[in-house]
Amino acid sequence: MRGLQGKTGIVAGGSPVPADRVQKLGLEYVFNGAELTTRRPDRPKSVDSITLDLSAEPKRMTINKTPAVRTVYAMEGNTLRLCIMVDENPNAGYPKAVESQASPKTDVLTLERR
Repeated sequence: MRGLQGKTGIVAGGSPVPADRVQKLGLEYVFNGAELTTRRPDRPKSVDSITLDLSAEPKRMTINKTPAVRTVYAMEGNTLRLCIMVDENPNAGYPKAVESQASPKTDVLTLERR
């Protein structure tokens, strides 16, 4: 996933976020080996390590912060679909699929290589 950055779409809790709102967020993810840098104009830059589990289906990624962010992902060509568990229940675990849903609440980011 080296050098993957940018964001083209968000589905939050099962509902698509309007494209103009996505654009205004200015959120950027940059993957470099086992490191993820997250940038957003209104917040400080965040640099965290990531751990991948390629044996899981779907593939899993853990963003190592406190608390850990549990995600599953699918990579097709230059597009990464990243499903993030955002449910408030600490026992929600990993998302079951790369799709956004209301319960347990998951968000899907669609990122494209720049």
